[in-house]
Amino acid sequence: MNYDKFVLISIQPKWCELIASGKKTIEVRKNRPKLALPFKCYIYESRGDFQYGNADYHPKEKGTGRQKVIGEFVCDGTFDIECSSEAYESLSVTGSCLTMDDILNYSNGQTLYGWHISNLKIYDKPMELSKYFIYCGDNPRCDGCPCLYVEDNESVGHYDECCSVLEGYRPLMRPPQSWCYISEFKEQK
Repeated sequence: MNYDKFVLISIQPKWCELIASGKKTIEVRKNRPKLALPFKCYIYESRGDFQYGNADYHPKEKGTGRQKVIGEFVCDGTFDIECSSEAYESLSVTGSCLTMDDILNYSNGQTLYGWHISNLKIYDKPMELSKYFIYCGDNPRCDGCPCLYVEDNESVGHYDECCSVLEGYRPLMRPPQSWCYISEFKEQK
């Protein structure tokens, strides 16, 4: 078995559409992975929420996102975006599809990071999250973990088993709020 470290990034449907069209080439985030460049990012299209033009936001309405991994890209560069009212006039992130006001509101005065999108590949058939794995560590806490199962067998008694059968990795069951490190499971040949 082989596991490589990647990033899974959650993106709202409207931004996924702009990425897929090639218009959005910079993803803006509040932090960045501690991985050597370049690194691979898998795109998870979140559910998103309906917003009706400039009308009030309706949080109880369900969005239209596919809730699947729809593609991947290589992040071949990251850069700091210093956000302050003094820098407002010079603040421009071409390729992010964000206005200066969007960036300033999102940053709340903190530094943001631009992730450059290259080698974009949109899948013909979106993938389920369970294809990807997250590392639990050498001593995973299995309480309440959906990968934990209990087996009762007269010959061996009662015991718990968990994803440690996959060398401490468990399948991803829910997407991250922003992004997370993941591993793609590959059978060795």
